[in-house]
Amino acid sequence: MTMPTSQHKHPLYQTLLQIMQAEKAAPMPKWYPAAVTPADLQVIRKESAGGQFDKLNLRQNMSAEVAVGRGRIYAHENDFARIITLTDLPYDPTPLREWAHLIRIFGPAQRANATVTKTQILWFASRQDRFWPAKGQPLGPEHINGGYCFACKPNTVVIYRYEDATRVLIHELLHGFCTDTPVGPTNPLEHLEAATEAWAEIVLAAARETGVGAPQPIPGALAAQLQWVALQNLRLKRDHGVQSLRDYTWRYTVGKEAALISMGFFPYIRKYKNVSMRLTPPINRNSVY
Repeated sequence: MTMPTSQHKHPLYQTLLQIMQAEKAAPMPKWYPAAVTPADLQVIRKESAGGQFDKLNLRQNMSAEVAVGRGRIYAHENDFARIITLTDLPYDPTPLREWAHLIRIFGPAQRANATVTKTQILWFASRQDRFWPAKGQPLGPEHINGGYCFACKPNTVVIYRYEDATRVLIHELLHGFCTDTPVGPTNPLEHLEAATEAWAEIVLAAARETGVGAPQPIPGALAAQLQWVALQNLRLKRDHGVQSLRDYTWRYTVGKEAALISMGFFPYIRKYKNVSMRLTPPINRNSVY
């Protein structure tokens, strides 16, 4: 079994660390408070309705909280991005420093789509965490999904959970910046999503380790992430029978592990412990990271 130290030395991971370190050394982008425009409200209304993945109506519920005065909308903008946050917290939870770094790493939005001027993120910061169903029951979108984005359209990122929002941001930016291999006979959607999940894991680990995607550097982030994957998938296979792409969550979990292995990263269990359904090990009490 490949040990954590050697996985940390993986050439791809070392390249990601170098990219993160260079980003951290660059001048910090300056965010400005922005006005919530009629166009923003129209997008919020559109994205609050329907959808096959938000089975718990987290977006709609957050919009309703704002409408009756139990929530607020915050808007922030810089030279390359715009973020709209809906929250029922008594403060603005948007992690502007970390998200600015991560968005800028992907480059200007025009790189993905010549018609798009800025990356745009709509965040419904619902505090409904991911959760395990009863033992023996299947998992669906309500247990795991937290965002979406149209391919090659970085102005369409939507995140609808507070928990793991930074990790979801990376996943959706990977879609928005055209990193996916197109769906086809040899690359079904389930494999596409599994590959995107695997990339999101190692990008986030590098961002955490350098302090780009977290409030402070977290040594050993890659090893912790790989163990989390192995522990979570052990429970998914044992208690919920997740084995193949016919199981909805395979693409985000067991399939992701297969994609990581194909890239040369080997999830392993160093110490047995309970894990939640969030996709990354928590680093502090603020579950947004």
